[in-house]
Amino acid sequence: MELVLGGSPPALTGSAARALYDNLTKMNAALSSEGGCKSAVEADGIFEDETDYNAGQISGISDARDIALAIRFDSTAYTRFGIWSESAPLATEGAVSGNTIAHGALGYSPLGPETTTLTFVTDYEGETLAVDQNNGNLYSGTFELTVNWGDADDTKNITARIINLKGVYGSTRDWFQHDSQDIGTILLAGISIDGDTAAEFSAPAASVRFGHRASGAQEGTLAGTAGISGEVVGNGHSEGPLGVLGTWSIAETAANGLDFKGSFGADLKP
Repeated sequence: MELVLGGSPPALTGSAARALYDNLTKMNAALSSEGGCKSAVEADGIFEDETDYNAGQISGISDARDIALAIRFDSTAYTRFGIWSESAPLATEGAVSGNTIAHGALGYSPLGPETTTLTFVTDYEGETLAVDQNNGNLYSGTFELTVNWGDADDTKNITARIINLKGVYGSTRDWFQHDSQDIGTILLAGISIDGDTAAEFSAPAASVRFGHRASGAQEGTLAGTAGISGEVVGNGHSEGPLGVLGTWSIAETAANGLDFKGSFGADLKP
């Protein structure tokens, strides 16, 4: 390189060249590892005059590089769906904002969306995946959906059942719980969609009920919000659309309450 910012580069020889080489070597070592960076800000380190960071803050920066990502997929004959949870470890001493947690649900089908002129009830059965948005734990269970198609222009009514939801990743392998009780069934009821948008739907659930695994007894409605979004796919002709996929959510307003997001796929039952 002949020119630096339009001028000739400085000529360094002897001790000056050696000092520059030594300092660049120390800087490279300082920036190549957490331990090297900690040593560099201590007495006699290459960055000893740097007062913006200390050893604890450097540990926080290093921790924040590590991102924990959990992904899980499942499928039925006509649907593909998944759930993911991403978290970054908490950085120390506020050097970097940490403990950021993000979650998501996804679903797709090799079949296109399908409207129908059916006027009877169809049942779908498949699987669901869910993430506890309070802690990032992942769950898996069975998913059932009943659609009352009504008349062609009438409102369609949907009921969804999430059965035997159990931890599959994270800090728990336990059953889904509500009020410290193992829950066998989550019932999302009172979901209505307009007749002219039956292929795609998104609506809140009017009620959410929980069935205890041990006794089967039903609890009252959820004190919060719940809903489901999805799409029916595949032309089953007189039998109805072949599959349904989408996402669901339940969130409780009480402190430390439920905050779950799920994805699902289900096929038409014969």
